[in-house]
Amino acid sequence: MNLISFDDFISSGEFKDVDVSMTIGVFDGLHAGHMALLHRIYDKIDSSTGFLFTFHPNPKRVLGKRPYHKDILSLRQKTEMIANNKIENMVLIDFSPEFSKLRGEDFFSKIADSCRLRHIVFGENFSCGYQALFHAARIKEWFSGSITEVDIVPSVMLSGERVSSSRIRRSILEGDMTTAAKLLGRSHSIDMANIPHVTGSRTFDIEVDSIAQILPPPGLYDVSMCCTNESEYHGEMVIHRDTITCHSDEIIRSHIIEMKIIEHIIGEKDGIN
Repeated sequence: MNLISFDDFISSGEFKDVDVSMTIGVFDGLHAGHMALLHRIYDKIDSSTGFLFTFHPNPKRVLGKRPYHKDILSLRQKTEMIANNKIENMVLIDFSPEFSKLRGEDFFSKIADSCRLRHIVFGENFSCGYQALFHAARIKEWFSGSITEVDIVPSVMLSGERVSSSRIRRSILEGDMTTAAKLLGRSHSIDMANIPHVTGSRTFDIEVDSIAQILPPPGLYDVSMCCTNESEYHGEMVIHRDTITCHSDEIIRSHIIEMKIIEHIIGEKDGIN
């Protein structure tokens, strides 16, 4: 996986003669809808090079116009998951208030001027540019007659509702880890790679504020702890207001990199100690 800044992509000249197939989005959670985009672009990259363009930090967090409850995935997790797919390059767009003022037309002009842009794949609800005015239909029309083929992918539905990062956040905030897992295609996982914690014991505490990702409400949760030595420990996690107490069935002998939240067992209102 090649990690490239957006500024380097457009200014280096490295990709001027490269046939590029790209997909674009925030990709928070890399849920079932996002995987539909990745699978669609796999068909394009036999004759071109695959690029995934993504925004960091999350535009919702920067703009603050709607309630926002932290990311589902850490940047490390997202990068690793994308690297495990067929996309060779990830372009990281440093989203800022200044960048948000860039018109969508100008944004895509920068990309098209920096490579031979053959294919763009994005979801039907995608929009970008100043005030998110450059939506899917307008993007397709804007590229009409160019060398660029625009492929708009329909939303993935589950139980009559669109699979989305917002829906996943809502499920997590409600403690509905079963629905969150269905939407994600896997259990919601907390990135522990850079969070100090005790090894050589079965129980340890961490601060809630040390977790950059969205957490379910206070309560008792069934978890699986995945370690650097590829071992995995079953255990429980109690989320309090300020701290998280983690308990493993066995002594933890390696650093935990992922804490998969499997099931909500008891809520705060049911009386946890």
